[in-house]
Amino acid sequence: MSKRAPSPASSPRTDESGPIPPGPFGQPDQPDQPDQPDQTDQTGQPDQTGQTGQTDQIGQPGQPRPPIIPRLPGWVRWVATAVVVTAIALNVDERAMLEAVRRADWRPAAGALFLALPNFLVAGWGWHRIARRIDPSTRYPEALKAVVGSHALSFWTPARIGDFAGRGWIHGRGDGWAWASGVGLESYLRYGPPLLLGSLAVLALGPRPTVAWQLMAAVSLGLFVVVLVVALHPRRLHAWIFKRKEWPGLEFLRSTTSADTGSAMAANALRLTIAATQLALLATAFGAQPSFVWLMIAGVATLSLKNVVPNLTLGDLGVREASAAFFFATLGVTTAVGVDASLGLYVVNILVPAAVGALLMPRLRRTD
Repeated sequence: MSKRAPSPASSPRTDESGPIPPGPFGQPDQPDQPDQPDQTDQTGQPDQTGQTGQTDQIGQPGQPRPPIIPRLPGWVRWVATAVVVTAIALNVDERAMLEAVRRADWRPAAGALFLALPNFLVAGWGWHRIARRIDPSTRYPEALKAVVGSHALSFWTPARIGDFAGRGWIHGRGDGWAWASGVGLESYLRYGPPLLLGSLAVLALGPRPTVAWQLMAAVSLGLFVVVLVVALHPRRLHAWIFKRKEWPGLEFLRSTTSADTGSAMAANALRLTIAATQLALLATAFGAQPSFVWLMIAGVATLSLKNVVPNLTLGDLGVREASAAFFFATLGVTTAVGVDASLGLYVVNILVPAAVGALLMPRLRRTD
């Protein structure tokens, strides 16, 4: 049987920077092999690995792969959100919340909405520091588009599945496992600032330095040190992982520097500060009387707790509201105002960006 000419998809591809790196398991692209009859297993059925349509790299033929992360049933998030909303409705005075909204000063609320823009600009910068190690051709505008688009997808999916799967799809090239691993590294780096700033904020808000408060702060600071040590040594992390097992999608750690991971962690700390400022502005808009600095400290404590609790509801709805009600109450702010401010932050940082990302989704994916 004559040998077919290699197809464009199987030939080594190049861009302006030179040959594109080999696949996630280190093998270079191979030319097509002579046609072979379909193989069968002991039952006489065609071998499943001979099926076409499966992909290894994004858009490139290859062997089928297991899911990047475990999938949860789609109804889980809706049920969890319904339970949380019901609990809020049963434990908060709706009339007091509506009265706070009616008397609200919308100028601080407008400022909180405006700060959503720099929040995402900083998020794009932090992601770009990681994405350029996965694909050196990645530019900041593309990284920002990936953050906005994956945010819209994550709104409808639990456990950041939209980020893990969506960013690779929006970037439109390379290994999907590498992009998902990059999101995993970014998620890991997100724990650092809440553990440090949140523990300090909790200590500041505590009525007195009890043993329980001090113990919680000590554990948080200890976990922060662990996150920091690992984050500042990504190449040692790569060497440690590959010394034990070949793990697909983590090759980019070999070129990742401590400056990259440190910058990504700094971006997360800046985002936490921006979001705390937004929450303080919204609390002021709904009538909170304490000083703005103390409202920001309560906001840091609220958002830090939200960031370390697993995401199972739409936009973390419920965890943030309960945290706001608790931490703002230490300043004498009513539960109604705390929940109103938290729901306002949900609108400006979750709903509005998700709607914008959904509208722009057809234009976000890179196709070159």
